[in-house]
Amino acid sequence: MKKQLLFFLALVVCFTMIPQHSNAASQLNGFDSMNQISDENQIIIVNNNGGIGAVVTTYEKSNGEWRKALPTMSAVVGKNGISTKQQEGDGITPTGVYSLGTAFGWGEKPAGVKLPYRTTTANDYWIDDPASSDYNKWVTYNGNPNTRWNSYEILKQPLYKYAVAVNYNTDPIVKGKGSAIFLHVWRSSTSPTAGCVALAEENVKKLLTWIDPAKKPIIVIGKTIQINNLLNDHAEEAASQAVADAQIKANKLRGKYVASSIEEVTLSPQFSSDYSAAKIAILNAQAKINLLQSAKKHELQQGLDAVKPYQIRSAQFIDAINYGKNEVELTRNNVYQFVQNDAFSPELVTSYHLLSAEIRKEELIIGKVYGSETRKYMAEALVKQAKIIRETVIYEVSIYELLNKINNLMAQNDQATALKELEKLDRLKHRAVEIKDAGNKLYPGKYPDLPGMKAFLETYEAETRSKLKK
Repeated sequence: MKKQLLFFLALVVCFTMIPQHSNAASQLNGFDSMNQISDENQIIIVNNNGGIGAVVTTYEKSNGEWRKALPTMSAVVGKNGISTKQQEGDGITPTGVYSLGTAFGWGEKPAGVKLPYRTTTANDYWIDDPASSDYNKWVTYNGNPNTRWNSYEILKQPLYKYAVAVNYNTDPIVKGKGSAIFLHVWRSSTSPTAGCVALAEENVKKLLTWIDPAKKPIIVIGKTIQINNLLNDHAEEAASQAVADAQIKANKLRGKYVASSIEEVTLSPQFSSDYSAAKIAILNAQAKINLLQSAKKHELQQGLDAVKPYQIRSAQFIDAINYGKNEVELTRNNVYQFVQNDAFSPELVTSYHLLSAEIRKEELIIGKVYGSETRKYMAEALVKQAKIIRETVIYEVSIYELLNKINNLMAQNDQATALKELEKLDRLKHRAVEIKDAGNKLYPGKYPDLPGMKAFLETYEAETRSKLKK
């Protein structure tokens, strides 16, 4: 008995050590290329391997994982199966990946339908006359249709009690390549269509209530061996279009991130708009490329990488201006208020150090900007005035902090060190006069004497010296 129990436990342990595939992955039925799809979150797969019968499976993406949605359904396709559709009336259901259009029918609209839904009347037709300008379009016409078209589909008929249009041959419409491809109600499980996909009425209604246009549903029609390739091609095409869009938008930024004068250190609304559009387009393209599993991934990545520098340089240019105009200018104005009022307080010291930190950060941001000439004009436009304001009170703040240090040393009964620190005071005051003189020669009137602050510091100095004598 013990041996049997040990054997059973060993089997349990071994089983738990075997890697288990996720339930989500197991539901893909081998259609793993779905994992390359980024924009669409609902997929209908019509799988036909010969004859008119087909299997319809539905998948929905939730939290980044594809899962089977509705129970598997039976369907029928064109009398000549599925293939690349060549011409009107060939009885072929077109292979490929398509979006979905309007839902329609003469039956009562099923509860929960999210697609645009049209109730058909006796005057609604879908035109399959290649000679007509209305080819592959829904037309409502009150007259005799035979006088207007050589061929047309009457939309108010039993097969179209419930239906949804498949966007085949719609953008652009190629005359004669096929029209009126729908998901609709079948005659029976053994009756082919003229090129549509047909299911039992209850299954068409299930599809109509499940399909959510907000989730950008697509339908994939093909044989088992084609499905992954169709999904792969669709993902590649979406990524290619996204890269092309990103390239167009990023190229609009070229040259806008350089300045040849102080006046050009600015952000126009158009530049800001172009930058936002390029950034979004690049992120979108990168997300699609990241999902690809094909050889084209490398090629598309190279195409996107070629224009990314334009967006990065623009971002650095924008960051430098925004930080300078917002953070640096705000703290500069705070310090300038003390200068204008010629009043010293501990709050000035706090504002002074904050301004020094903001200047250092802005200089680091400017240092990343593309082009030495642009960096020069940015420094002049965004940092120069802040530095002047800071230097206007640099020695007032330094003297105040030195006097604070001396008083702290005295509070610790360290008179010897306090006296040594006091020796620095005279040198500091002398240096302050030199700096202001040199500053006013470069920028006349920018370095005022600030007698109010001077009087405050002289009083503080006298109080400090008197304590040292004691």
